[in-house]
Amino acid sequence: MIKDIRRLYNKLGQAFDRQSLVSEEKSVHQLEDINDPLSAGQAFALVLPFARKLDRNPRLKLITAADGINIDGKASRWEFFFDLPGRRAKLECDWLLTWDDSADAFQGAQIEVRVQPFPPADNKLRQMVDQGGLLYQQLEGLWKQERKRTPDLPDKFRDSDIVIGELITQNKNLLDQELSLATGLNPQGRPCWLAQSRSDTFHLDL
Repeated sequence: MIKDIRRLYNKLGQAFDRQSLVSEEKSVHQLEDINDPLSAGQAFALVLPFARKLDRNPRLKLITAADGINIDGKASRWEFFFDLPGRRAKLECDWLLTWDDSADAFQGAQIEVRVQPFPPADNKLRQMVDQGGLLYQQLEGLWKQERKRTPDLPDKFRDSDIVIGELITQNKNLLDQELSLATGLNPQGRPCWLAQSRSDTFHLDL
């Protein structure tokens, strides 16, 4: 009886909640006239409008150069992760160069957008809501906890070309090493850039 009432209450709650995302959405957007690696700031400027179309106030959570970064601080792929507070959803927005095997070169770029509701549609918490074992409104409390789990990053950050340039100036031995770059936390728990070589990790100002 109690679960039946909860199921009815949950259906009403979902019907009136027109902002929260319900299912996963994906899209790919082609970009012309871009054939070279970009810095994090350049790529971010391209993906941010897509995030703002989904939520007027997206919160940046993570940046990573998934395929590594060159000595100029530029990469052929950048991944940006956002929380969408108004949609109760998580967004991954990737900028990447596309490779043409026949030309043996990069030919154009694209932005890949993937947004998931929180919790995901196939999560057990969603099943509990459908079955009346959890109130729909409790998902909002869980979302607030999730939002606090990692700090928001600033939209204006020190660009990767500047960060890597400073790092290599101080560590010439890195010129012939593979480097990766992502955001993370420094030993004091504050957001920073994390650069990694084969043997070292560097915490750099964000």
